[in-house]
Amino acid sequence: MIKKELHHIRYAFDKNELAQKSTQLAETCGEKARLCEEKKSVNSEYKAKIDAKDSVISLLSSHITNGYEIKNVECEVEYDFDKGLKRYFYQGVLYETLSMTDSDRQLEIE
Repeated sequence: MIKKELHHIRYAFDKNELAQKSTQLAETCGEKARLCEEKKSVNSEYKAKIDAKDSVISLLSSHITNGYEIKNVECEVEYDFDKGLKRYFYQGVLYETLSMTDSDRQLEIE
C-alpha cells in the first residue's frame, strides 16, 4: 500500500534555483532600499509639518498665557510740547505715553 503524507526533508537547490533566488534577493534588496529612502523622505516631510504645528502651538500658548503679543504697527503719534509728552494711538486707542526726546522736539524740513 502506498499513500501520500506531508513530511519535512532537506531539499538542496540546483544551480538554476540558486540563480533565481540570487536575482530575487538582489531585486528585494533594491526594493527595500527604495522603500527606506521613501520612508526617510516622508518622515522628514512629516517632521517639518509637525515642527510647523509645534511652532504655532508654542506661539498661541504664549499668547494665551501672557494675554498679549508685541506687534510692530503704524501708530498715530500726538505730540504735547507743553507737557513734553508723546502719545501713541493705534486704531484710535491710546497704547502708550512717553516723554519726548530732544530729537522729538526738532522740527523737520519738508
